[in-house]
Amino acid sequence: MPTTQTLASANPAITQGPLRVQSSHGDWRDDLHANGFVVIKQAIPRDRAIQYQQRAFDWL
Repeated sequence: MPTTQTLASANPAITQGPLRVQSSHGDWRDDLHANGFVVIKQAIPRDRAIQYQQRAFDWL
């Protein structure tokens, strides 16, 4: 007859929830936290940005 053994875990259960940032960085990370997005100027060249924009319009 098989036996079952239960082991108690020393680690408490981890509850999942939204990540809350407690500090202010004074840079783009504050905007990302507040708005859910951030615009980083000159991250890509203007001509490539226009090309991406046109592809998005074509897709729509």
